[in-house]
Amino acid sequence: MTSILTNSASLVALASLTATQKSLTKTQNEISTGLSVNSAADNASTWAVATQMRSDTSNLMQVSQNLGSADSIVGAALNGATQISTLISQIQTKVVAESNGLESATAVQSDISALVSEIQNIVSGSSVNGINMLSGIGDSKLAFASTVVSNTSGAAQVSFISVSPFQGSGITNLNTTGSGGLSSLTSVASTSVTSSNLSSTLSSLDTMQKNVNSIAAKLGSAKANIEGQQTFVNNLVTTLQTTTGNLVDADMTEESARLSALQTQQSLGTQALSIANQAPQQILKLFQ
Repeated sequence: MTSILTNSASLVALASLTATQKSLTKTQNEISTGLSVNSAADNASTWAVATQMRSDTSNLMQVSQNLGSADSIVGAALNGATQISTLISQIQTKVVAESNGLESATAVQSDISALVSEIQNIVSGSSVNGINMLSGIGDSKLAFASTVVSNTSGAAQVSFISVSPFQGSGITNLNTTGSGGLSSLTSVASTSVTSSNLSSTLSSLDTMQKNVNSIAAKLGSAKANIEGQQTFVNNLVTTLQTTTGNLVDADMTEESARLSALQTQQSLGTQALSIANQAPQQILKLFQ
């Protein structure tokens, strides 16, 4: 039936063109943003998962930066402890030389004083961002966040790496005044070494070096742990970014092909609508 009140062909063509336009707008948005899921309206469950993963990724990136700072802090202390151990060995050599009377006692004591002063400077200078792990008091301990992940309920769970170079049997803080501390070296620098006190002096230096080496070993283990954890976190960030991308990123090759097809459909739909709208005009010819 031909009607001048209802143009069924035009309505069908308009509905088809509207659907095409809607799909075209969606495709253009995906191409412009690079995302197939740009909001909860696109896919609520996928968007929620991706948003949580982005949050985890952001947290882990911050953890990685913090671990980098921790690595610098521990690394500075490790370098200092290693250098101090070497300087103590040089002091031991000087002590033996002075006890043998083969060198000027005054000159040797001056050299020892210079070495002790250098050790003191290393202890006070082994600082990064105001943190010095060689000049703490007692059971100095620092805890660095090693990972932050969300559990199944969405709550953040934080793990830590603790560094305690001054804890443990026989370890004495470099800045203490007890056996093995800087005061022991200061005493060596101010007291002439003779055959009678050579044994006790070397023993004191040996204790100091053992303590320093023990601290250096702990710092070395901590540094390796921190570096390994940072590598793990960086790899985890990459994995999360890739997984998130797989969930919400648009396939640009596919979207490009879809855009071309929809543009063609839009052009044909516009023509079909135009033809359908001309149908009532043909009825006028029946009355001419």
